[in-house]
Amino acid sequence: MTAADLGLLALVIPAATVMVLLVGDAFVPEGRKILLAPLTGLGLLCALVAAGAAALSGLGEPGRSHFYFNDTVAVDGFAVFFQLLFLALALLVLMLAPAYLDRRGIQKGEFYILLASALTGMMLLVAATSLVTIFVAIELLSISLYILAAFMRQQEMSQEAGIKYLLIGGFASGFLLYGMALLYGGVGSTSVPRISAALPHLGGEALLLSTTGIALILVGMAFKASAAPFHTWTPDVYEGAPVPVVAFMAAGTKVAAIAVFLRIFAVAFSTPAAYSRWALLLGAVSALSMTVGAVGALRQLNLKRMLAFSSIAQAGYLLLAPVAGGRQGMISGLFYLAAYGLMTFGAFGVLGLVGSGDGDGTMIEDLRGLGFRRPILGGLLAIFMLSLAGIPPTIGFMGKVFVFEAAIGAGYVGLTVIAILSSAISLYYYLRVVGVLYSVPAETEPAIKVAAEPWGTSAVAFAGALTLLLGVFPGLLYGVAQRSSLL
Repeated sequence: MTAADLGLLALVIPAATVMVLLVGDAFVPEGRKILLAPLTGLGLLCALVAAGAAALSGLGEPGRSHFYFNDTVAVDGFAVFFQLLFLALALLVLMLAPAYLDRRGIQKGEFYILLASALTGMMLLVAATSLVTIFVAIELLSISLYILAAFMRQQEMSQEAGIKYLLIGGFASGFLLYGMALLYGGVGSTSVPRISAALPHLGGEALLLSTTGIALILVGMAFKASAAPFHTWTPDVYEGAPVPVVAFMAAGTKVAAIAVFLRIFAVAFSTPAAYSRWALLLGAVSALSMTVGAVGALRQLNLKRMLAFSSIAQAGYLLLAPVAGGRQGMISGLFYLAAYGLMTFGAFGVLGLVGSGDGDGTMIEDLRGLGFRRPILGGLLAIFMLSLAGIPPTIGFMGKVFVFEAAIGAGYVGLTVIAILSSAISLYYYLRVVGVLYSVPAETEPAIKVAAEPWGTSAVAFAGALTLLLGVFPGLLYGVAQRSSLL
């Protein structure tokens, strides 16, 4: 079996896991649905081994792709890089979720089926080389997350989160599908490589249709990345959805969406005529996201909502990579996407371990003194906050350095200045959380409950260790990003 075949197997195994879980759910008694968690983990672990074997077998040669299913799916170092990242994130969420679901009385088999389905959509999305495949992957990912966002059916906020995500997500999918239709009308193909080859030779109405189509596709993908001004759903959905779902959604969905920008826009649509059009629009979205996210997070009292606005600002930083383009932009984007996934999972993972069964305990003031009462969890949350703020020696600092360097090298000095100013503003709300963690609570103030959950704590601790390790030794991840670059 070749390295490319192993990469394809890593994509197929999660889909097969969904089928096994559907059958297994029918036979597992209602009170023992937690048994589906290790079954899900086994499937994802097998996929992780296959993806790791593909990476170690020399698949990660820059610019080398192997195509399957009539050239609609590419298996290359780029796709395997994100397969490994998504599978690792899903396994970490799986370590956190069962105990969380038990505490809230929502231990259902559907959770594991939908989690594996969303993962399959993410993995297919980063490997897709056809507009049709991209749309199918996005819908598989999105529909699963719509349901997961409303998984706490007994809570009104969770129902509201699911409905908002569904309605606005459907609206965004309309933009995306219409853009794909216009691009097909202008070029006459849904194959991304063929579209890339045809773009330099278009003119007249065909060029107008194609340009409009690319702009609408950008709008649809910007929604998935929760970038401004397509971000309004983010705070409400993050606040109402179950914490493990938000951890997977915030990390995985955004990473997958930015990966599409890197594969499709920064590579396939990189011809001078196309690049000059979408780079300006994407640069404006990046600048607006950084500004709106940083300013919006300043007045948030709920940590979930603060992290939601933080993710909007982070989307702006991440979009600097495809805007910068070129090999340096690609490598810096891969590095920062992996860093963002670790930091975001870790921050929400800590939230998944605090609070009672009725509420999430996500108000920032609820965490006062957590660093003294629970030194490990408090210290981990502080590490993730410092990393999101871009303070050394964390992986977040190195990620920002690489992305800013790529943007300056591509001539986007003004955009980088906005990013630096946004980062400076973000210091206030990230450090405010750290300050609360290590503030002495009043004697009359009740201490927030913390779950004694070894699996969840181990998952968060693993993310925290990597956040520090890869910040001190960034070359470990940077070298992998170099080998995974499409350029």
